[in-house]
Amino acid sequence: MHADSHALSSLALDYTAKKRTHEGCKERRQKIIKECVSVARTGQRILQNSRMEAARQAASMHHIRLPD
Repeated sequence: MHADSHALSSLALDYTAKKRTHEGCKERRQKIIKECVSVARTGQRILQNSRMEAARQAASMHHIRLPD
C-alpha cells in the first residue's frame, strides 16, 4: 500500500511539473508572438514612411506639392 501512495504522489508531482512547463511554454510562445507582431508593425510603419518619402522626393523633382 505504501508503494502505491508513493507512486501516486510521484505521478502527481510529475503532472504538476509538466503542467507548469507547459504553461511556461505557452507564456513564452505568447511573448514571442507579441514581439513578432510588434516587429511587423514597426516594419510596416518604416515601409509606409519610406514610400511617403519617395513620393515626396519624386513630387519635388517634378515641382508638385504633396499635402502633409
